[in-house]
Amino acid sequence: MKGIESIREYQEDVIESIPSTIIIVDWRLEILYANRNYYAKSAKRERDTIGMKINRVLPQSLIETAKIDDKIKRVFATGVPFNGGQLRYPGGRFYFYKIYPLKEEDGRIRKTVLLMEDITKLTQLEEELRDS
Repeated sequence: MKGIESIREYQEDVIESIPSTIIIVDWRLEILYANRNYYAKSAKRERDTIGMKINRVLPQSLIETAKIDDKIKRVFATGVPFNGGQLRYPGGRFYFYKIYPLKEEDGRIRKTVLLMEDITKLTQLEEELRDS
């Protein structure tokens, strides 16, 4: 058992050290997990996130404009990943996001993972380049 525990701890360390935001959602669109980076960027607490529906946690403007909830439902229904879109967060931050199905051993999809990469600096540089 000690070997399994150390592997689990190693996996958690790897996931928590990834600079991207990682959110895992179940079929009811309830958040099961969010990594450390999510909490640092959002200033939310775990108790205000875990178990909540994604449309109650992410800014409403993102739900309405990006339709993330609909994209997550589509990934559940089809098993096909959503390979990318750009989000403009309130406050001027930009993110590139993807949604992947997480298949169980029986092949069913019971969870999806939402990956969000902060591309604010890159987007600002592109805008400056276009303007010059």
